[in-house]
Amino acid sequence: MRGMGVAGFGSVCSKDRATPDIVTPDANARDPVCSFDASVSQNAALAGHGYRSTMNRTTLFLAALAAAVVFAGAVYFVLRIAHVAEPAATTVQGPTSRRLWATAAAATALAGAATGAMALARPSGRFGTRAATACTALAGSVGAINGGLVLAFADGGPGSGNGVVGGAAALVLGVVALAWVCLGRTRSHTKP
Repeated sequence: MRGMGVAGFGSVCSKDRATPDIVTPDANARDPVCSFDASVSQNAALAGHGYRSTMNRTTLFLAALAAAVVFAGAVYFVLRIAHVAEPAATTVQGPTSRRLWATAAAATALAGAATGAMALARPSGRFGTRAATACTALAGSVGAINGGLVLAFADGGPGSGNGVVGGAAALVLGVVALAWVCLGRTRSHTKP
């Protein structure tokens, strides 16, 4: 709004007055008071945006940290239930066939959990279609089943080369992917 200035008290800018008091030889020269008025309002707007941006980053970081703690706790819980939480007496180094199997199962379950989360966040997007939901459910169930099989065939804990940590992670991520699918399906049925 022209002529309002800072905080609605009226502008002291010479361009806002009906008749300028002094005509300067350079008509294109910027009035320092006008430019200060504009820069104050721009800086106030930018300061508010920067504060919100920092708050969003902090909230996102804390949410990710909480999710990582819950995930680690769930993996440890699964290892305790499967009775393979105790570390092995001798550690096997390098990839083994069971570790690779567990890694593949965890990657499949992670892909299912990620696509399920994206479908839940944007149900009208490309991940919210029936085909994408079916792929998410398939990836989650394949990851969970294979993670469970890795744990069932394991005869030692972490470090034994059996891939128990990857199997437990695959089981947890597969269940999360299936939970996202179920939550998305119930949301789509309850919307008018």
